[in-house]
Amino acid sequence: MSHQFKIFRAILTAVIISGFFMHLLCEDEIKKAVAADRISDIKFHKIYPFFSNELLDIMSIYAGSVFDSVKVFRQKEILREYYNGKGYDSVNVKIKSERESKKLIKLDIKVLKSEYYALDKINVKGNKYFSDFRLKKELKTYWRSWLPWDEPGRFIPDEFETDKKKIEDFYRGRGFADIEIENSFKKDSADNTADITFDIEEGPLYYIKIKGNHFFSKMRLKKQIKLLYQGRRGEVAVRQIVRAIKERYTEQGFNDVKIEWKDSIKVFNHVPNKEVTIFIKEGKRIEIKGIHINGNKSFKAKKLKPYMNSVVSRWWRWTDYFNKAFWEDDIRNLKAYYEQRGFLSPEISGRLKYNSDNSIVTISIDINEGVRTYVKTAEFSGAGEIIRKEEKRIRSSLEGAYFSYGRLKEHTDYLKGSLAAKGYIYSNVKNTVIFSEDSATANVKFEIDSGRIVSTGKIYIAGNLKTKPYNIKKQLLVKENEKFSILDMAEGQRNLRDQQIFKSVNMKTPGIEDKKDTLDILIEVEEYPPYYIQSSGGYESFSGPFVSFLAGNKNLFGRNKELSFSAEASFVKQAVTCELSEPAFFHRNISASVAGYWAREFNFDPDFETRTLGLGTGFNYKWENKLQSSALVQIENRELYQKTVLGEDSNIFRNIGRLRIMQSWDRRNSFLRPKKGFFTSFETEFSTGLNNNRDDFIKYMYDFKYFYTPLEFITLAFFTQFNYMQVINPEFQPLVDQLFYLGGTGTVRGINEKMFLTDSEGNSVGGKVTALAVFESRFVFREKWEIPIFCDTGLLTKRLDGDKGKIRTTVGTGLRLITPIGAMGILYGFPTDVNEGILNGVFHFSLGYTF
Repeated sequence: MSHQFKIFRAILTAVIISGFFMHLLCEDEIKKAVAADRISDIKFHKIYPFFSNELLDIMSIYAGSVFDSVKVFRQKEILREYYNGKGYDSVNVKIKSERESKKLIKLDIKVLKSEYYALDKINVKGNKYFSDFRLKKELKTYWRSWLPWDEPGRFIPDEFETDKKKIEDFYRGRGFADIEIENSFKKDSADNTADITFDIEEGPLYYIKIKGNHFFSKMRLKKQIKLLYQGRRGEVAVRQIVRAIKERYTEQGFNDVKIEWKDSIKVFNHVPNKEVTIFIKEGKRIEIKGIHINGNKSFKAKKLKPYMNSVVSRWWRWTDYFNKAFWEDDIRNLKAYYEQRGFLSPEISGRLKYNSDNSIVTISIDINEGVRTYVKTAEFSGAGEIIRKEEKRIRSSLEGAYFSYGRLKEHTDYLKGSLAAKGYIYSNVKNTVIFSEDSATANVKFEIDSGRIVSTGKIYIAGNLKTKPYNIKKQLLVKENEKFSILDMAEGQRNLRDQQIFKSVNMKTPGIEDKKDTLDILIEVEEYPPYYIQSSGGYESFSGPFVSFLAGNKNLFGRNKELSFSAEASFVKQAVTCELSEPAFFHRNISASVAGYWAREFNFDPDFETRTLGLGTGFNYKWENKLQSSALVQIENRELYQKTVLGEDSNIFRNIGRLRIMQSWDRRNSFLRPKKGFFTSFETEFSTGLNNNRDDFIKYMYDFKYFYTPLEFITLAFFTQFNYMQVINPEFQPLVDQLFYLGGTGTVRGINEKMFLTDSEGNSVGGKVTALAVFESRFVFREKWEIPIFCDTGLLTKRLDGDKGKIRTTVGTGLRLITPIGAMGILYGFPTDVNEGILNGVFHFSLGYTF
């Protein structure tokens, strides 16, 4: 019944998420909310150096919210406090309202602020172990004072408090567990400057020594020792460490472990050092000689042993050890195991027999299973045809199966959920059980009071300044004058929240408390601004300097459609794309798009250029569990401009039709910085030349990436790829711009882009088959830095049979900086061809991980 239980749990979650029982409004309040004046727009003036989005995020009003004069007035104080915390003492906020229409009011907010206080001096006192400069490096206030933009040197009180915490964490992370810091600032109104001071009481530097630890090395107790650096004061942290070490030993069967500690103060270079010595008396582990389970007629001993937590066992050793702390729990666990499987009154007891020195124990467990109860009949009364299908499902699951109260509750909840999903949200289900005299059978009866069916009344929408009501209602599963379902209601709310045009979606239903037959629904939305502009630039080893631009409207005409324009330019590629997309095409899981594009790409070895003008349309379906399926149809005109061996120019014009079918599955824990999980994709491309035969082929492309983090500071990354081109007519071979190439940042590092295989003239050679295997270990240090060590192996061949192709391996390393927008790094690799020796290596600059 796990599937049915998930359904009911989903319904309960729907109730909680949607807040149906938390937003109990009367009908008059809904009508007031719909008829109320609303804020049409919020315009800011003189807010530099802040952006409007920053201020909107801290305010409690937004475009589309109800206009409440008291609430609007309160924004003055909110903005004043924000500006004060950012370094402006005297702030005057003026808010002017202007009615634009009968129900819409525009707000103009002007912020008049005084001059900011510039940071003059940063004083650090009391620091003996670290220099002033070393501590200042940890301060955001210090680095800001060097910036030439954003009002350089502005003293920001909010950052000042954060800096104090950063210095405390810095000290504690290095063993100063008793660190105390007092921070203060002094402002000079005449010069508009501020001096800040950090008074530091370092306290002693803690060293942890462990003695008597034979079973665990100090390295294996590192996790427990690290508690010293996590914010607790010295002695409190030490006691935490002792408790954690004791728990670690107890888990491994050391029942009599004793741990004591003492500290002593020593002074080195005028700095007090507190040496904490932890003394461990491990004692002996109690070895289990044997586990004897008697009376277990229904279940084998190997089925019961996993529920005995007192048995400390590991797959790599023969000997098991005994943990006395869990012995009483074992009896309870075994009893619960039997009760959940139909044995309602099992009698279970245990005996322990030690040898003379208490180092070996024999465990005996005596079980009197009693009678196992089976469900003879399952009867239903009160609901009739309403839940006939559910009745059949429950009967087939219960009758003839063993009885348990847990399963009975699960089925009862399932019935309640099924009725609520059908519109009977006021239903009630009770169960009764009648046992036979010998308790061998049980008759279960479900008494169902379905109540009245509830219908959906009017659906009111508020806060949608740009989005058409029809496009909001289209995402709902409940319809006006049809049955009301809490599950459908929650699904509709989830559909709306999944749209990228809404910042928040809230649904309210009055009348549930009064058990009304018709429930109206109020949907309040907060919209994102529809327009966006983005630009970026950088440098990559292959493309050199590059810039990109993206602009669009993600709520075109208020119909939840996105129109975007993008452009990119570098030494090797220029491209322009215009795309119209529909994020919910007839179904919330289906997205569709149509795009026109132009691209110009350069290749230097061999020297050729392609110019592409095309039109494409595609569909994407998002399955559950992060699985996606896509289909894309493209028609393009492609011009291949190639310089021949004789130095002459050759232009080839082709019209190409293409169908691409893709399947991907993404189970990575993070897109920007994956540490565990996998990503796999398979793509099939069907290509046909509309005016030639050289573009008639099928491409198969498979990728697999896997990430594993065995230790906190090490991530192992694997990447495999296989590409194959099947030519339809062997007499017409594909041109150079359709072949597969290897080499470069994204494939085989340590080799220049597309230069994996070259001809006698030094020009790159493509193939119809490529295979790639990449291994990379990523070592983290100082939190935001990584050192990768990689080994890449590739295979490129012109065909599958009769051509061995070429296999090359490269190795290398580099350095990456982890930023909020991804990794930035420089890598260096070189090939290790056996026949040619070690060749010159190649540097790679990259934004983001190479895979």
